[in-house]
Amino acid sequence: MPAYGRPINRSRNKKRIPFAESPYQTQKTKPFYIPQPQRQKHQQRSLKDKYSQLEIA
Repeated sequence: MPAYGRPINRSRNKKRIPFAESPYQTQKTKPFYIPQPQRQKHQQRSLKDKYSQLEIA
């Protein structure tokens, strides 16, 4: 990492790396892993998805 010039934009890398790893790769490598809570929050907004999940489980 260079000590001179413009610093590397770390905030962009922090946002990009976990997004690339968590939602897709963890589901493929670890099927038993409960998927990311962000999508579950989006699903809970609609009532149909709530009751469909209750009927399945």
